[in-house]
Amino acid sequence: MALLGDATPLRLTSDPAPETWPAWSPDGRQVAFRRAGETPGIYTVPALGGPARLVASFITNGPHSWSPKGDWIALAATTAAGQVPGLYLAPAQGGAPRRLPLPEDQVRRLSGAVFSPDGRSIAFVVSRGVVINAIYIQNLTGDYEASGAPRLVAQPNHAVQGIAWTAGQDALVYAGGMGNSRLWKVAADGKAPPEVIELAGLRALYPTLSRDGLRLLYSYSLQDVDIVRLPEAEAPSPQVASTSIEMSPSLSPDGARIAFSSTRSGDPEVWVADADGANAVQVTNKVGVYQGSPSWSPDGRSLAFDSQRRDGLWDIYVTGLSGGVPRKVAEPGYAPSWSRDGKWIYFGSNRTGRDEIWRVAAGGASSPERLTSAGGAVPVESLDGQTLYYVRRAVAGVPLLAKKLPDGPEHEVAPHATRAFAVTAQGIYFMSAKPGNPVDSLCFYDYAKGAVRTVRRLEGASPFGLAASPDGKTLLAALALRRGADLMMIENFEP
Repeated sequence: MALLGDATPLRLTSDPAPETWPAWSPDGRQVAFRRAGETPGIYTVPALGGPARLVASFITNGPHSWSPKGDWIALAATTAAGQVPGLYLAPAQGGAPRRLPLPEDQVRRLSGAVFSPDGRSIAFVVSRGVVINAIYIQNLTGDYEASGAPRLVAQPNHAVQGIAWTAGQDALVYAGGMGNSRLWKVAADGKAPPEVIELAGLRALYPTLSRDGLRLLYSYSLQDVDIVRLPEAEAPSPQVASTSIEMSPSLSPDGARIAFSSTRSGDPEVWVADADGANAVQVTNKVGVYQGSPSWSPDGRSLAFDSQRRDGLWDIYVTGLSGGVPRKVAEPGYAPSWSRDGKWIYFGSNRTGRDEIWRVAAGGASSPERLTSAGGAVPVESLDGQTLYYVRRAVAGVPLLAKKLPDGPEHEVAPHATRAFAVTAQGIYFMSAKPGNPVDSLCFYDYAKGAVRTVRRLEGASPFGLAASPDGKTLLAALALRRGADLMMIENFEP
């Protein structure tokens, strides 16, 4: 906490677990915040410091907010990693949370839960993928029960990172975009398209407004995610870097080139560069709203990638390195990878209502074949083509699994992994994270020993990026070498 005009902050908590999303109570006496770690949830702490108190045991997504009377806290959450997201009202003094209805199916994630100034509505964000977001408003009765169904306000074709009500509650301010996020204003009735708040500039995130609406505060992001070489002991060194976001690295079979996803041309697209990052060339061009997860064919002539449609679903395409019109091989599907003999493309899909592993002939002539029945995502074949490795779901804190192809039994390799892992001849590198927590370390599963060791601690790692050469001597990761943010304020804001 810091007073306006005073650069000296007062620390309110000291728990070693990550803590985010502070929110003032209406009377200014308490601050509600999100704590990760072993006991994740929403906590409150006195504004001048003191013991923290657990309000709701949820893994939450995005900011939460107090009701005007301070008796409820609205939050967007999952009760545990991988479960169905929910919009909740938690009693500020403790007690059973109240679940509110969701707008429709295909909700993959919720973020942000913000009370209107009069407490009669809650604005929140529904995610159907990485960049397909929709902003809804749920009206409430005087007893904080749902009044009718959630109402769609806006459906931006980019990620939404923070929402806030204007003082007159006739509009919402939100941050949206990939890499170069901007602040936008949209009418609460949803009858007019969103407008950019030009004064805020680029890299603007997580807006909030003073109660009189005259001060607009937001974060100016200093974070820059690049692809770096990640030796086991030395400091990471940039391999593919720019002022935009680079992620999802994939090394060519001969190790001479890198395919990756980048926002350097605007929306995320697939690029290819030399192994040292030079001579970068854009390969895809607006197939959908987001192109990523490139995977090299064994002969190094083609790339499989996933592309997100405007309805939030992903499709699998194959393209040559010179560009041209990509060929669709599967829909819906995401996170493709080639078999070592080049005959198959593995991918994840929720076409049955749950994420499972499928494969389709690389030529796309046959119907997809399902390989798992208990859940699976992000498949990668072993170098000898005998084993398939994958995670239970494409989120953090899930098991890394393995099964013999084509229909062997499943077994666990590691309990706490992410979608970022790389298969080598000696074992598997993977980014480790516990449920509800950010990536904390790079680990290695040794085939010969059947054991996991921690290679090095990580901070700011992207769960969308890890690649390794077959011999394991080259390891690339999407990593934020530059992190942080500045707090910015616009005075006399007129929404």
